[in-house]
Amino acid sequence: MLLIWDIHLTSRIKDKLLNSLKTFIQEHNEEKNLIFLGDFVYHFSYDRNALLELYDLFLEFYTQWKNLYILAWNHDRLGNTFVFEEWRKAFEILSRMKNSDNEICFITKPFVKEIEWKNICFLPAMLEIDEKDFPWIDDLKDEKYTEEMKSKNKNLTFSTQLNLVVERFTKKYSDLTLIHHYYVEWVSFPWQKAKFSFRDRALSQHWLDQADLQIISWHLHQAFAYKNYLCTGSLRATSPLEIDQIKYFWTWNDGKFTAHETGINYYFTMERKTGNADLFTQSFQAISENDILTHWKSLQDSDNFKDASFTVETNYKDSLDMKNVSLSLSVEKLQYDNMDEFVEPKLQQSLQNVQLKKDTKSTEKLLEQLEKPDLAGQLSFWNWLELLKKFLKKQYPDDYEEYEKLLQEMKIL
Repeated sequence: MLLIWDIHLTSRIKDKLLNSLKTFIQEHNEEKNLIFLGDFVYHFSYDRNALLELYDLFLEFYTQWKNLYILAWNHDRLGNTFVFEEWRKAFEILSRMKNSDNEICFITKPFVKEIEWKNICFLPAMLEIDEKDFPWIDDLKDEKYTEEMKSKNKNLTFSTQLNLVVERFTKKYSDLTLIHHYYVEWVSFPWQKAKFSFRDRALSQHWLDQADLQIISWHLHQAFAYKNYLCTGSLRATSPLEIDQIKYFWTWNDGKFTAHETGINYYFTMERKTGNADLFTQSFQAISENDILTHWKSLQDSDNFKDASFTVETNYKDSLDMKNVSLSLSVEKLQYDNMDEFVEPKLQQSLQNVQLKKDTKSTEKLLEQLEKPDLAGQLSFWNWLELLKKFLKKQYPDDYEEYEKLLQEMKIL
């Protein structure tokens, strides 16, 4: 089984992304079941031409006797309509007219399907939960959701109903795998700072402690594992906010997940490389290609999957194409005229993009220096003042006179 997540397709990256996807599926041609779990649409735009090319790829895989399960997610709706709605209807008609061993299934409502001897519950993104589709939902409402059901907040009510749907499926099917695109309430996962509540459309955190339930999602874009929950991340870095992340294709066989590095694009952030340094002066060296490779390898070596109750293996690339790398470099001053001092000229030509970012840690570094035990006994009060003056001159040469005047008025200098 192949798992493909968060495509976020645009014309700019379409060719690279679809070619990578096609190559990956060809390399695993023995896999019959392909699960496409959007978002197919990019965050900030709707590119119909790109989506049509993705649809053509669906057809190509279908003619190769693959089963395709294509889910609707939060970016994949135009108003109340799924972006592949007309194609979904066309395939429903086609499936009624022919008798074949494979299928394309466009999923817009929750249901359970047995695939490769696993009971998989597909839980797509929905605008609302129509209780007509779930006549048994009233029977599941109990005291723990009484107050939530009375709420006038639509998202809170939706979350309550969503958890009741999951409860129904977990009772009906043993050893269920839940594939969803929602948040989990009040849990700050490893490598994630944000927390969410039922008002954000979320699943209850108690599902993470269900031993006979396996949960797969990708909504948070960063790949990690926690308890019975696997976040597969996104297929590519969709913005510079996704810094220092490795992105994956996924295979799922015999209960084992394997993460295959996609290599489509990267956003790396690094600090300026320090050369020889002493107490008062500091020299720097330009970032080299080897520095980038070392940074990349360190990300590969970090284990985001160790906190899981299941097995995740990783399959990383051996080489890095610099044309796929956007570098953000922390510096003390934004001096684009002197870029050769920050990044080696040849590397600048190889990278997709280089951006200088103001380093906000300078003051913290100064304080760390001042707190070094070996300095405390060596520096007098005047030494401290001299250290402060040297730091200000180096850090803010253009504004030093103004700062010096201010410190004199404060009787510090």
